[in-house]
Amino acid sequence: MRHLFMLTIAVVAVLRPDAAPAQTHGDAGVTFSPAYLQYDDVNPVCCPAAGWITLGSGRFRLHVDYLQSNRHREGHGNYSLGQTCTPTGDCTDIRVEGRRASVQRADLAIETGPEINVLMSWRALDRPRYRLHILFGGFYRHLVKSFCRAFDGPMVRIPTPLDWPPDYVVFRAELTAEERRRCSDDAFSSRLAFPQAGVAVDFPIGSRYFLRADARLVIFRVGIGAGVRF
Repeated sequence: MRHLFMLTIAVVAVLRPDAAPAQTHGDAGVTFSPAYLQYDDVNPVCCPAAGWITLGSGRFRLHVDYLQSNRHREGHGNYSLGQTCTPTGDCTDIRVEGRRASVQRADLAIETGPEINVLMSWRALDRPRYRLHILFGGFYRHLVKSFCRAFDGPMVRIPTPLDWPPDYVVFRAELTAEERRRCSDDAFSSRLAFPQAGVAVDFPIGSRYFLRADARLVIFRVGIGAGVRF
């Protein structure tokens, strides 16, 4: 990350941008993240919106943005039907019709929460067709997570999937309404604060409006959207 930032500074120095007139108030806008990662080991979410505002005049200004993410994932996991045990402690898997048995239990994962970036925005390049901003500061993320799995409802036998061994008997259990309610009630939180850096490029549309493309580089995310100067 340090090397990328130093490279950006070197490029700016070589290009030697002309001085730009100071802005008296600021900018505000909205960007959308087509592939937002709440954390590294999950699939990206499409497409949370981030509202942002930049305040101040001159090349260095204060930038704040707020993004609310929501992840709702449902699936099925395979579990044993259970075991029978003798008084001596010897246990064997329960079998149905002499065959091995498995239960596909439905599960539900919900993860929601805000991400807030508080950054300094350095207007590194100012050209008639675009403006380049370097962002650096920190971010805070608060995720509320909940997870539940189907255990209360009935199990229904389904045909053995074609990609399973033929000596299996397969059942499926879906979530009940009460289990779904408990999934929202039994939530826990995780919080993360970390340094952040990024870039933003504005493409003017008239004197006040512009399109924006931006990226956060430490906890990675990209965004596209629009803004207005005020």
